[in-house]
Amino acid sequence: MRIPAPGASGRRRRGGPAEAKAVPVTALRRLEAEAEAFFEEVLASWQTYGKAAIEWVATNDRPLFVQVCAALVPRNVKAELETVQKPIYVMSGQPISPEEWAAKYCDPEIDGKAN
Repeated sequence: MRIPAPGASGRRRRGGPAEAKAVPVTALRRLEAEAEAFFEEVLASWQTYGKAAIEWVATNDRPLFVQVCAALVPRNVKAELETVQKPIYVMSGQPISPEEWAAKYCDPEIDGKAN
């Protein structure tokens, strides 16, 4: 029977010999080159078929089209809508728009516009 070393729980310690092996630089460079070639092929395919593919999915599989569009929007985008309220003028109990008020009560000579 083997007695574990003090503090050992029978598991490998992090940073031990099993994890000390690093990926060789040449393997990383090869993987990087393969990834670059893959994306170049994807780009070429997109330039050839991209618009037609989007139109086909939008026409034939709308849920997928919406899902893809939603996936392209970053999650941290916060949409803020700014609403501009026009003032409403009330004369004699009847609400009127600013344009109606201006046409009825403003002097056209002041604005430089003649009716």
